[in-house]
Amino acid sequence: YLYFEKGITRRRKNIDTAAVIIGFLLVGTIVNGQKKLNLKEAIDIALQNNLQVQASNIHVDIQNQLKGTRFDLPKTNIDQYYSISQSFNPFLFGPKKKLLNENVKSAELKRNFAKQEVIMHVRQVWNNIMYYQKLNEILIEQDSLLTMQVKAVALKYKTGESSQLEQIMSITRKEEFQQMIRQNQTAMDMERKNLGMLL
Repeated sequence: YLYFEKGITRRRKNIDTAAVIIGFLLVGTIVNGQKKLNLKEAIDIALQNNLQVQASNIHVDIQNQLKGTRFDLPKTNIDQYYSISQSFNPFLFGPKKKLLNENVKSAELKRNFAKQEVIMHVRQVWNNIMYYQKLNEILIEQDSLLTMQVKAVALKYKTGESSQLEQIMSITRKEEFQQMIRQNQTAMDMERKNLGMLL
């Protein structure tokens, strides 16, 4: 949780993004990383690198360029007698312009949809990591309390103030918490990999 409030450190592009994100979240910092990454920057990077968004941008650019063809005149024809002719219908310019404009709007809608999907996925993964990190802090804090309890029960057992059953129960409870910590860590690692893939 703390890492995401302060930002995630990101290395230069020639380094595998997934490894960078995973490495930072594991150790809290990266030796050669210079830039901190917040949620907005993560979304911007994902939008910039997403192949579907890139393809949508190209499609929009192409449709915008095609708008310039609405005034293109038909080819000039020269027959065998060197007679020049050209078919021309001024009433086609309006419908052609409308069609080209609609094609641009359609391409822009598809691009916006692709962008919204990327933003949604980045936000979801980011929030999941924040949740798992906060949960991990709580579990570790509880585990440290259980460690003290196990030591206290063991001491009481040695002095005859506690039964062996109480000692076994305290040890079992601590092991259960450690298992929960491992499961939470696994889930958090999966979300880190997902974030790396999105970036």
